[in-house]
Amino acid sequence: MHQSDNPDLIRIAEKIKNKINSLEGLIKQIKPVALKTAQCSSEYEKQLAITIIKLQNGVRLPLEGVEASEVKQTTLERISRGICYDYALKRDTAQAMYKGLITRIEAEKAILNGWQSVFRYLTEV
Repeated sequence: MHQSDNPDLIRIAEKIKNKINSLEGLIKQIKPVALKTAQCSSEYEKQLAITIIKLQNGVRLPLEGVEASEVKQTTLERISRGICYDYALKRDTAQAMYKGLITRIEAEKAILNGWQSVFRYLTEV
């Protein structure tokens, strides 16, 4: 039987092709996911700075039904982070999505390498 007629080789070649297509799709997602991550991080930092300035200027800010006022310098940043928790959550979620995407790409690459090794082995036999 000629190698091009080998059903195992055809099946594995198809798996390799599908895995490459999958990787290409995942790789296209990197830029938008990275941009979203950067935007969320930037927005958090901006809101944190605004909150610190407001508290330093004596503005009363709500946090879960409690009002922050006359905040001491030693607790200013910690309280400001608490007030900005929703921005921190968006930032952390975006970072997790980015890291998850990169991890998935690495896993897909490992699977692709495995299929390529099997293909090489079968073509050398």
